[in-house]
Amino acid sequence: MPLEPEKRERLQAWIGSKVVRRHCPACEHAVDWDVADMLELSLAPCDEAGGIAVPVVPLVCPNCGYVTLFSAKRIGLCDEG
Repeated sequence: MPLEPEKRERLQAWIGSKVVRRHCPACEHAVDWDVADMLELSLAPCDEAGGIAVPVVPLVCPNCGYVTLFSAKRIGLCDEG
């Protein structure tokens, strides 16, 4: 789901206030992370149905495409639940 402007600003403030690596761990390029749409990641044991859904925000290296995920709940981009 695309981030609304208010949530995008909240995310940018969070990135600036936390120790979010400023160099990509894959290519070591100095990076200003691209923000992808918020996703819901489904986590379940391999042999079982069900599991939990975790809302995440992907940040993407614009140089090599490396992706890192952060919890949208922890950042305050979605309701606790």
